Amino acid sequence: MLFLKRKKGDIIYGNLSKDNSDFYFDTALKMYNQADYENALIVFERLAEYNDDYRIMLVPHIEKCRHIENIAPAEKDKIHFVNQIILKKYGWIDYIKYVTGLFSVVLLITALPNITTFRKILVAVGGAYPPNQTSYSDYFRIFNFILAICFVIITIIIHFFLRKYTVSKNLVRCKYCGKYIYYIDPNIPRLASAIANNCRYCGRMYPVPDFYWDSWEGLEYIKQQNSVPEPEFYSEFEKLKQNYPKEYMEWRKNLP
Repeated sequence: MLFLKRKKGDIIYGNLSKDNSDFYFDTALKMYNQADYENALIVFERLAEYNDDYRIMLVPHIEKCRHIENIAPAEKDKIHFVNQIILKKYGWIDYIKYVTGLFSVVLLITALPNITTFRKILVAVGGAYPPNQTSYSDYFRIFNFILAICFVIITIIIHFFLRKYTVSKNLVRCKYCGKYIYYIDPNIPRLASAIANNCRYCGRMYPVPDFYWDSWEGLEYIKQQNSVPEPEFYSEFEKLKQNYPKEYMEWRKNLP
């Protein structure tokens, strides 16, 4: 029985078989690309036990996940860990503010077509405008104005309430040092401004996990092209090949 419990509640379970192994592989791939190293590792290891093809393929990813698993989050990074758990469950609430904000703008546009009407609405709301001189369209605009203000208040409340959690949005753990950094697309090279691709803490280039670039094929390509400047990459790749010579040669053997 394959049983995977996510950090806070999402459960994936089922017998690992030929019929569903691709599903578990796709699930783990998405977890890995989202820097969910701990849960990706669980599935990767089970897949490696299940099938030699998976074992050969997943060696680099398993080692990367184990590397991060052995790095305890810094004290100041623990808040991001907690925040991301909360955002996974309740992050959808943050999108409501865009809906309420849009509604408030639309309602204000319909309620305040010109400055004269605006003054009329303010006077009518204050009760000083004669009711017999207030048309149904004016009442409609007054209602829209009040509703718009309510939506503005809701938008502000949501924004300020979730702000302490949304600071952790779009943060991932660097695959080298384990620090939380803003997502940097690993498929967009910016060699003219290399610093834009580097982890702000360890300085390593392309710090965001990517299933392809972290695979045997991706690592080999980076080495052949000499795509990254830091020597650590090349020494780590050589060490990986030395630790798993059989898997590396099996992968090489299957190349077209």
